[in-house]
Amino acid sequence: MLMGEEKNNFQKWYDEFHKAWNVRMIENEHLMPICFLEMLSCINKVRYVYGGQYKTVNLSSFKIQQSGTGKGVADKIVADCLRHMGYNVCKLNSFTEAAIIGSVSIDMMGKIHIIKGALGEYDFIWIDEARNLIVGNQWTNGLLEIVNGYLDDGMIFKRLAKGEIKYFSTCNFGTGTFFFDKLKPTVLTTGLFQRSLFSYKSYTQEDVMRISKKFNELAEKNYMTDLEPVMDKLKEMRDAIDFEKYNVSKVKEHPNYIIKMRVEASRKFGDELDAYFEKEIFDKVKDKRLQDILTSFLIRSKELGHRIMCLYAVWNGKDIIDEECADYAYNIVKEQLDYVLHFVSDIFEGTKFDNEDLNKEDMKKKKVRQTEMMIEKTICENQGITKYELRGIVKDNRSQFAIGELQIFQEVLPRMIFEKKIEVKEERSESSEGGRPKERMYVKEVEEEKKKKKKVE
Repeated sequence: MLMGEEKNNFQKWYDEFHKAWNVRMIENEHLMPICFLEMLSCINKVRYVYGGQYKTVNLSSFKIQQSGTGKGVADKIVADCLRHMGYNVCKLNSFTEAAIIGSVSIDMMGKIHIIKGALGEYDFIWIDEARNLIVGNQWTNGLLEIVNGYLDDGMIFKRLAKGEIKYFSTCNFGTGTFFFDKLKPTVLTTGLFQRSLFSYKSYTQEDVMRISKKFNELAEKNYMTDLEPVMDKLKEMRDAIDFEKYNVSKVKEHPNYIIKMRVEASRKFGDELDAYFEKEIFDKVKDKRLQDILTSFLIRSKELGHRIMCLYAVWNGKDIIDEECADYAYNIVKEQLDYVLHFVSDIFEGTKFDNEDLNKEDMKKKKVRQTEMMIEKTICENQGITKYELRGIVKDNRSQFAIGELQIFQEVLPRMIFEKKIEVKEERSESSEGGRPKERMYVKEVEEEKKKKKKVE
């Protein structure tokens, strides 16, 4: 901002939130922009138009840094400010499916009732610890799919034996975790971080000691004189926002708050983000696996930027999302991607996290491929072999197959048949004429394929 230039309304909100931040927080300035945005997202009523759809502006956050460095306090500030403004907020200690999503009950008449989880009952949830969401087991994978779908369009959906849980919500959540040995690198491909406001910071021992020595400064802060007046001001500012100017509904009981985006603003933001990816990621990152994961952030980052652009426009009372909104959103999203690049690099280089799981995953894929090749070779040398006969060969030559017999016959072989790498025919042998046909397996030999190609030529 230039000297003497008047602050816009968005900046005034940010400055006021900063005052509340300083009452509770020691350092951690990097967390403030994303906590500020998740708070505005809870207050916002306006959707934006893109791709012929009305898009919601839900913004939840995920923060990774050492325990005791203040990430939980950051979300507590958001929760207290929102509560003071009259919003429904709650704290959960961790992610559990019933608490977050809800459950289904059936009454004595056989009627199904949806019991909404916290996402359906509150405007903001402060979830103190997200470790159990990203450990990468079967339970968390199912929960992650539901949460990711919710972050896309605000819809909670889960099919249960008793019925379906299905409802729409505008709730946001703030959460995070600390470094732990069994963080699964594969969680990077699930889409949680791609859909969230994200921060990552590694604190040295010197950083922690510096924060610790400043801790006593909080004793000087007083709720009645330092924090409550700030929250009162935020509430007053919230009441002054003219959401009605965006109401396009003619039915008073069903308001519909909408803002459009200027094409030039969308193009400006998109072009700058594409250039960032080409220059900072595609040209500099050479590891193929790392490239694939980082590429998955590109489109999601554009959607994240559009949501931020919408908030910036509404808080400044703009009639349309313009290029100024794009400039602000680009700076925030670029900062997010810098965190992501640092975080993903640490995982792949193994400097902060246990890389064992990634190596195990690669090794597992290699073993499966080796086994497939051995199965093809065995069937090719024994055309018309039955599964029973193949099982005998596997038992007699156990050391030549990279994975176990059970996995071969329950997973690998059925998949190879489904993918038509192996052809199965029902045939009767000459000695068993009139008896039950047997399923015999075939792999086309290389020489046969060569002959066909030669004929075509």
